[in-house]
Amino acid sequence: LLLLLKRQRMATLAWIFVGLMAFRVYAIMHGHTSDVTWRRTYYQLPELVYAACFAAALRKENCRRWAERYLKPWIVFTATVAVIILREIRHHMLWPSPIDFHPTGFTGAIGIVRTFLFAVWIVSTMLHGDSLSTRFLEWAPLRWIGRLSYSLYLWHVLFFFRLSPKVTVNLPVLVALSGRPAKYLAAFTAAALSYYFVEKPLMRLGHRLAPPATPGRPDLMESPASLVETTAT
Repeated sequence: LLLLLKRQRMATLAWIFVGLMAFRVYAIMHGHTSDVTWRRTYYQLPELVYAACFAAALRKENCRRWAERYLKPWIVFTATVAVIILREIRHHMLWPSPIDFHPTGFTGAIGIVRTFLFAVWIVSTMLHGDSLSTRFLEWAPLRWIGRLSYSLYLWHVLFFFRLSPKVTVNLPVLVALSGRPAKYLAAFTAAALSYYFVEKPLMRLGHRLAPPATPGRPDLMESPASLVETTAT
């Protein structure tokens, strides 16, 4: 798409998204979904294509101006809360009795937010650097969590599990660390150790073997002096 489509890229992405969503609705209506199929690539593609539509749209000056004017963080936050509330109201209207209640309303609302509003959150935050929510995300502890995010993604599965007939854990240490708040402390500890003693040294090695075009990450350079010299060059 990036190489072959130059003029109609956004329109093509939009139609691909519509087709993927129609395929998903058809599969749901005919019972072709399961816990396994939801994890497959073709079921995850709509979210990626939807975000790509936003990226293509922001390259157009009129779309970017519209986003700067209307996609403000407080508007997106209000829309997110409204989606969750409306989904919950509809869910309780369909299953008013606690006996017949299906606990999927909130999960479904979060799915809608993830599919349609998550990309909007990113765009609104990126375009409004002075907003309260953006300044909150720039808070030092949250920036540190952001640096550990990939490590947390990798290591949290050791501690965030639910014992069931299908899940057996034979290590008493992991069982002991699977409760609250131990699992949060263990996940952050493992992620920090992984980041500072494995990932960061290897990223620094990668920067030495293939120097980046721009400094970007001064903490991965050899020293502040080398950073200044590289910038000057």
